[in-house]
Amino acid sequence: VQFTTIEDAKYIISLADETLWYGSSYLLAREMDLDVAPKLKSYAQNMELITLHFGCQISREKFSVFWKKANVSVKFGFGQRKLYFFLSYRTVDYKLELSGENIYQIEQHRPRGQAAKFLLIQTSSK
Repeated sequence: VQFTTIEDAKYIISLADETLWYGSSYLLAREMDLDVAPKLKSYAQNMELITLHFGCQISREKFSVFWKKANVSVKFGFGQRKLYFFLSYRTVDYKLELSGENIYQIEQHRPRGQAAKFLLIQTSSK
């Protein structure tokens, strides 16, 4: 549990130190430096109007596209360890959150004869 004020946290810790019981259970409480519910951070980077392609890389130079969506926004920031993709599909807004723990590899590609660059984000299931 993370409290909104230091005073509330200290109060509960003091009660737990006095052995706060409920039936045969008791409360253990301690201070931690870890932010259980991190504050919403502003995004350091934002890319608009990109096209998101879902698919599978079938060779070093070829990517098979299952589905694509234009006008997608990508937001990320240093220390956040997540990429956020914002898109609309059939009048419904979606937010796709990709955790850094699930990213296997990110590579920049430029197909031969094309000026456009793209990022290939390969995911893993951990």
